[in-house]
Order: sequence, then structure tokens, then C-alpha cells
Amino acid sequence: MSNKNNMPPQKKRSVSENTNTNKSSIRYLTDESKIKQLPLRSVRAGSKEYLGYYDKENLVIYLTNEEGNLTGQTGTLKKPLAEYTDGMPINSNKEDDDKTPENNFDNNKADDSNMPVVSTKKKVTKKTNSINEDGKKKKSKKLLVVIIISIIAIAICGIFGYTIYFRTAPTETVVLEHVEGQVMVMQIKNDVLPGDVIEENNLQPVNIDNQTYNQITANGNELYKWEQKKTIAGMYASEYISAGKYITSNAVTKLYKVDDNPWENRNSALKYVDIPLKENEFKFDELRIGDKINLDFEVSRKEDNNTETMESVQPGVSVVSENKVTTTMSYNIQGLTIVNLITSDNKKLFDTYSSLMKIPEANQELYFKTTIEKDNNLISTLTPAKVRICLDEIYADAMATAITSKSDINIKKSDETDTVDNSKKKFYDNETIIFDNISEALKTANRKD
Repeated sequence: MSNKNNMPPQKKRSVSENTNTNKSSIRYLTDESKIKQLPLRSVRAGSKEYLGYYDKENLVIYLTNEEGNLTGQTGTLKKPLAEYTDGMPINSNKEDDDKTPENNFDNNKADDSNMPVVSTKKKVTKKTNSINEDGKKKKSKKLLVVIIISIIAIAICGIFGYTIYFRTAPTETVVLEHVEGQVMVMQIKNDVLPGDVIEENNLQPVNIDNQTYNQITANGNELYKWEQKKTIAGMYASEYISAGKYITSNAVTKLYKVDDNPWENRNSALKYVDIPLKENEFKFDELRIGDKINLDFEVSRKEDNNTETMESVQPGVSVVSENKVTTTMSYNIQGLTIVNLITSDNKKLFDTYSSLMKIPEANQELYFKTTIEKDNNLISTLTPAKVRICLDEIYADAMATAITSKSDINIKKSDETDTVDNSKKKFYDNETIIFDNISEALKTANRKD
């Protein structure tokens, strides 16, 4: 039976293995000379790049400006940055120590670094001393050339006022927990429309200064912080949010309510009927909600005309003779308003148009152009497959029979519209603006093709 006291001591976890830092235990350096002895590292948080001196023990970056001067601001990291030597990641695999000198030299080529690379590993070789001496001379010459070139470059930059930073590692993308004097908020990556669900992968962190944060929140519109991303993901956009905008309380909602359709039926004596459109019968922008149409269709029925009972030649058997007549009713209905347009996947275009109308008119063409360039599926999503109308019950039943029996239904667009009140007229006018902007975006796309 083992004794706990005899167990070997556990290996202490190194600082580089920590996944988080206790802010209360952070030791901040105050001596500028000691700070500048730390390695200079470049990190990217969200869409912004920061340059600073990296303290790996406390996971702190002391930020500098482009001239290399300390700004007085600090950033804290959630986890350590990757460690680099001479511009290359440190490889902890001991087998690398057994590689040939040639491999060590090749593997020490710098990636995205301006600094010359000099291997610090000792070479173990069985070659003669004379060969070693020749190799050392060649290396010395190469190093001398690199030093001379570096001195010349620095001198030229000094004359013309340029600043050179010798970064020992490429820029690394991180999440800064906190930047002194700044607040990390949420930024949307791609445009979202009202009613769209906010997804976590469409959010990114960005730091803004306290003054900007206070200005945005001064009117009571809360600006959500990055730490609240789990809460925001899954909510609905309540307004149009363009790419790069911050997420505010006015922009998202837990429950999204679509706009009321002013053409919807509020009379119980009327019934909705969805009339299928023939393929390519109308272009996506030819029919609009609020347009008036005329319908021609026929319904055929078989009706009893005469019934007669006769006795059969066979005793005790009677025969019933029925004479059924097929009658055809022709219907011509004029002045019907298009209440809604339905797509092939049963989406109501009134809701889609309502969302698109929330995009400022000046931004619409660019939005449609960008959408078409990303995925040329916009037109198909706006092409109606059915026309929704409202009819008296008796005619609605006749229309339903014609649809079920697949009778030919002729739809003609009228020159009239139902825009008798302000809400209808405003919506109809905005439909026209949307289609005009889509047409311009399509022209741009076609010119590129």
C-alpha cells in the first residue's frame, strides 16, 4: 500500500501553461527601462493591431505607439502567446536536437521577421578541425555581411525619418481581456437584417476608448461588452446592422414581431386563396404586393339531369338509368388585390420586403451588390411562386376547385393599385425603391461578368 508522503512531488505548472490570469495577482512593472527589456510583440484583437512589450509571467502587454514609445496603457491576456526564438516557434521535441547541422540551419529561417537568424545550437560533428575552421570562417563572413546590411538600412531609415522594429515573432491573433482606458465591445462582421438571428460566429471583439463608450451609452442605449456575447447570440436583430457596427440594446431583441400587413383580411366573410404561378410567368419584380389583377378560369362539374327506373326483362330486377350532364362554369373576376406573394419555400415576401426596407435607401444598392457577389441567390429568394388574394367565400371555393383540378388560371396584371391609405402607399413606394436598387446592383454584376 502506497503512502501519500512517499509520493514524488508533483511538477508545478509553469506560467506558460496557464489559461487565465488572476488580475488581482498581476505584478505591473513601473520601471520603463525594465519594461523595454521585455520582448516586443505584435498582437491582433478583433480588427485592431497592438504593439507592446510582452511580460509572459504576468500575461501583460505594455502598449506602445508606432514610434515605440510607451503609451501608459496595458493589455492583459487570457492565455500566453506562443514562444519564439529568432523569429521561429520554439519546438519542445527533444528529437530536434539530434538533427544534422544542415537541417538545423534550414529550420531556423525566419517567417515574417525582419531580423537575421543565427542558430544558437552547438554542432556536434566528427569532421576534422580544419573543416570546422573553414565553416566558422564562412559563417563569420555571412554574419558580417548581414550586420553591414542592417547598419546601412538603419542609417537610411534614420536619414529619411523611418522607424524600424525588429519583431522577434509574427503578429498573433488574441483576445485581450482588458486594455487600460479602453472597453472591449462587440462588433458585427457581416450585415444582418431585422428578424435575422445573431450568431456568435458573426461577432468579433473590438476595443474602444472610454470616451467613445460613454458617448454612445449617454442616451441610455446600452453598448454590449464582449463578455456578454453568449447572451447576445441567439437574439434577433431588431434593426438593420451593417458590418462593423457595435451591438447595442436598440439593435437586438429576444422576441421579434414582424410588421402588420395593411392588406390582410379582417373580414370573416372573406377567404384567402393562394394561386400558383406558372414557371417564368412573371419576373421577380413584375408583381408587387398592392397590385390589382384580373382572373379568368373555368370549373367543370357533373350534374344529374334525368333519372329513370325501368323493369328488367329478368323477373324481379329493376334498372336505374341516370343521365349526367357535365357543366362548365366560366369565371372572370376583376380588380383583385395581391395581398401577399409566397415563395416556393412558403416564405411571405411581405416579411422579406419589410426587412429590406429597414436598410437606409442610400445603402441598399451596395447591400444588394455585396449580396449578389457573395451568393447570386438573391433573385430566387425574391421570386414569387404563388399569389395570395382575398375572395368572397363562394368564389374562393370555386377557385380552390380550379386549383385542385389543375384548371388553367389566367392572371393579368391591372394598371390599378390598392394604395388608398398612407401605410399601403408607403409600403408600395418602398417596394419600387427596392426593385430599382436591385436592378442597378444586377447591372453592376452583369458588367463584371
